Amino acid sequence: MWGKFCRVAVAALLLTAATESAYAAEAGPAAALPRCSQAKSYHQATVPASPFGVDCLLTVGSQGPGVVALQRSLRRCYGSTIADDGIFGRRTQDALRYAQRQAGTEPDGVYGPNTRRAIKHHPDQWHIRCKRVP
Repeated sequence: MWGKFCRVAVAALLLTAATESAYAAEAGPAAALPRCSQAKSYHQATVPASPFGVDCLLTVGSQGPGVVALQRSLRRCYGSTIADDGIFGRRTQDALRYAQRQAGTEPDGVYGPNTRRAIKHHPDQWHIRCKRVP
């Protein structure tokens, strides 16, 4: 019993360390960025945002309107078949990695400031094409 518990605990610690290094790789020196908890209109596109601005993070486990904004961009701009359910799961992460590869950035599956600038976002108006934002 203890052997199984120890293996699970070690796996959880390794997963946490890997996730934290993915945050740091995406965020750079600003690794303490807030979570993207909402969506905002930014340069005529809808992007994930926090109450403090558009520099924020989304990772597996994130939920809410910020995730919906990302999922809609991945569907509309990159042809993903994910649902816009507001839950950042494995399928959203895979779709984000695809978009990151298409944009020529590190496909780490983490949405942050570097990814925001690299990938295309869905525009506020449907007759406008997907666009990159600063």
